[in-house]
Amino acid sequence: PISQEGTARLVKSAIEYALINGRRSVTLVHKGNIMKFTEGGFKDWGYEVAVKENRDKVVTERETWILGNHDDGLTSVEDNAKAVEPGYDMMTDAQQTDLRNEVSGVLDSILATHGQGQ
Repeated sequence: PISQEGTARLVKSAIEYALINGRRSVTLVHKGNIMKFTEGGFKDWGYEVAVKENRDKVVTERETWILGNHDDGLTSVEDNAKAVEPGYDMMTDAQQTDLRNEVSGVLDSILATHGQGQ
């Protein structure tokens, strides 16, 4: 299985390569159903490295959904959260709060620089 350190090294190199060579995206693909030990770890660790080291240049797929929902007129944080997570109404209050905070955080931090197709 891949380690957190190995993931960080690989993702950092991939992002640097993309930036140097004018690539628009880096796609992280994982086999969570095969790699039971790290199930989803590669994606989570990779996103963490991408955001931590390149926040001004990186938007995750989930953040893209949030920005896209806002651009499509879902300006309410709760409506945006419901669009991002279809099971929103079945979540606990704490989970709903976490999701609303995530949506609000994305809109507050990167909407001005990455919203409206930027």
